[in-house]
Amino acid sequence: MQKNFLIVCSIILIGVLAFGFITNTMNSVNQSIKDLNKEIIDGDENYNKAVIDLNNENYDTAADELTKSAQSFQKARDILNRLDREDFRLNNQIYATYINLTSQELENKQNASTLLLNATIALKGGYVSSGNDYIYKAGYAMSDALNYQYQRAELVKNNPDEFENTTL
Repeated sequence: MQKNFLIVCSIILIGVLAFGFITNTMNSVNQSIKDLNKEIIDGDENYNKAVIDLNNENYDTAADELTKSAQSFQKARDILNRLDREDFRLNNQIYATYINLTSQELENKQNASTLLLNATIALKGGYVSSGNDYIYKAGYAMSDALNYQYQRAELVKNNPDEFENTTL
């Protein structure tokens, strides 16, 4: 009788520990997603400010904003890498898709920031043709990034139970 009681208690304890682990992991994932989104939004804001500065020929200010943008996107990439490791423990296809879409979005946004910084340097140096070429390429990279961002937003919208209070 005592042996059965110990077995039942052990099973209950294992269940409680597993539930606690899953809950803590999900809370960590949701917080990481919020942090990730904040960095992406910050990077986007800096990028957009840089575009305005570039249009106004404020090359130094544009370069500063693009540096900030790249830093925010890199912070987002670091958070994403942590999320990727957590996702393997969760074995959740929705999160795996989210991570893939966000990774593609960040890759394109980082590329767009670099290209726009190259454009800023070229235009400041008087190389208008090269500057315009970089701007053209940056526009395409950002367009691709926005496509991934839209897909990511749709994934969150279509799976509200998976993403707690996530703002894109």
